Amino acid sequence: MKKKQVFRLKNAKYFGEVNKKGLPHGEGKCVYNNGKVYIGFWKNGKKDGKGTLTWPSGHKCVGSFKNDMCHGEGTFYYDDDDKYIGQWKNGKRHGRGTYTWHQGHKYVGEWKNHCRHGLGTYFDAKEKSTYVGQWKNHKRWGKGTLTTSESSITGIFKDLTVEGKGTMKLGGMFTYEGEFKNIVPHGKGVMTYPDGKIVKGQFKNGEFVK
Repeated sequence: MKKKQVFRLKNAKYFGEVNKKGLPHGEGKCVYNNGKVYIGFWKNGKKDGKGTLTWPSGHKCVGSFKNDMCHGEGTFYYDDDDKYIGQWKNGKRHGRGTYTWHQGHKYVGEWKNHCRHGLGTYFDAKEKSTYVGQWKNHKRWGKGTLTTSESSITGIFKDLTVEGKGTMKLGGMFTYEGEFKNIVPHGKGVMTYPDGKIVKGQFKNGEFVK
């Protein structure tokens, strides 16, 4: 292996170690014509190992690479000040990771193909709410609990709704256990009030009917 040689590639200029075929291999720096810069390790002409890739827009990935893509553990800094710290697979967020939005929102949990998928916790800085539970393709999907400053609801989530059996607690007003539709009591259920009063029967769109 040769050391610290300068090569003109098709769309870039490379300074570093190469293999016998003259391909980047080992440690080196590559400056692309489009403004991207990669500093780190290579294998047979591709980014492979620890490195840092910077985009002219301000994006930056610091971590492990494989076959020219973020792969393994890494931190991605977005140009809008969002940040992701965690696992990658073939250039996508995949595995365990934490994404922090510049507005203050935060998700900690599992990812699949760039999407929140599996078990995770999401804090909404604007609504001051926290959801802990299952996700599917970026949506709340499955068993979970949504808690706000005034209430909490536990049940089966389908994106922004709760369907089927669950429990709702609304401040000091009441506790409801039963069936839900569109995130409100709907179907058979029991509503218990702080004074001990119990209402049991059928609910429709959040209201007791019989």
